[in-house]
Amino acid sequence: MAPNGCVLRLQTFPSRYQKTIADYLPEGMCHPREYTHVAQVVYVDGLYLLGIAEPEQCYIGNIVETSNGRLTDSVCKAEYKLAEAFRRFGYDVADEGKQMVAMDVGASPGGWSRYLYNKGVGRIIAVDKGEVDCSETDGKIEHWDMLGQEAIERLLDEGHKDMLDVYVCDANLPPPESLAMLRQATDLIKPGAYVVVTFKNPYKRKKDWYEAKELSFADFSSMCDSTTEVHLLANTPNETTVGGRWKGGR
Repeated sequence: MAPNGCVLRLQTFPSRYQKTIADYLPEGMCHPREYTHVAQVVYVDGLYLLGIAEPEQCYIGNIVETSNGRLTDSVCKAEYKLAEAFRRFGYDVADEGKQMVAMDVGASPGGWSRYLYNKGVGRIIAVDKGEVDCSETDGKIEHWDMLGQEAIERLLDEGHKDMLDVYVCDANLPPPESLAMLRQATDLIKPGAYVVVTFKNPYKRKKDWYEAKELSFADFSSMCDSTTEVHLLANTPNETTVGGRWKGGR
């Protein structure tokens, strides 16, 4: 049992479970730097083993002062997922990046936004109520601490239209909800924009997951051209990634 009021730094094996577990915990209970305890979760031989300890029992010295105290591993692993998606889908911002605007929904811990920044995108709106690493990006990554639906509504209320060159979403939502949010952003996305969405599997039965994927991919294809579904090397067993070019009003 976690002590009352504790803030956890997560360590998991396999490491891919880290973000999933963090998503299930109450908001504010996890932090990569400002933590009081370390939670360690290990999956082995069909069992989950859990331990919670004070930092002094887990680390030698002050780990917060190591590697700039950032959640480097998680950011990098998330970054690799979008990098792989762009390579597999043949997307490249090339020399147009400085003028491009991207929206990253479900951005925490910031890996996808970091990838877009490193590719030269001029403005990235990183939407998530969790922590997003915006350090050393010259203000080009903006953390909007809200839900994706709220961010889209805000931009629409401000009168923006055809402003997004890239729309990416790795939010922990069932596919129909991710696509409902994408459809909400219709007026914000430029025709031909790059669109990448992770389909997550919250279903208990494989049949329900397969049916949801099929229906959702058809819905996605109604909004985008040149659509592709790929199970990336960086995807977990319970997700897949789709990509396409936004149709717009055509």
